[in-house]
Amino acid sequence: MKSGTLHVPRWLLSIEMLVCFVPLTLLGVAIVASAAKSVMTIRDAFLYLSVAAVGPIGLVVALRKILRYSRVLGKGTVLVLCLAAGWTLLAYTIQVVIDHAPVANWWREFVLIALLPAIGVGHLLVANRSAGHSSLG
Repeated sequence: MKSGTLHVPRWLLSIEMLVCFVPLTLLGVAIVASAAKSVMTIRDAFLYLSVAAVGPIGLVVALRKILRYSRVLGKGTVLVLCLAAGWTLLAYTIQVVIDHAPVANWWREFVLIALLPAIGVGHLLVANRSAGHSSLG
């Protein structure tokens, strides 16, 4: 996959996308399991699932891109990815600000839950932009 003049092999992109999106996908599975066992309310489960949604969405889009089922992402897909990643980043940042917890207590979760998915989406958008330009010329 070309990104500007940088060529990223599919196997490396696959590992990157797994690292970026699998943690939130697993979090989504854990949320559904917790809601099913009545450990959390349905209202809380929907809120947390909205934050974790970028995981499975990003994973599916990335796999489609890597397997080349979709060379260029559609505008709707790009919009959904951006909104999901933005919401996740915003929601987790607000939670950190509200909690006033020391950085040592939240930075790992912030990286896994908010930062890595945003980076993964960013890379997909850069790859999409490059694919769009190469298909035009």
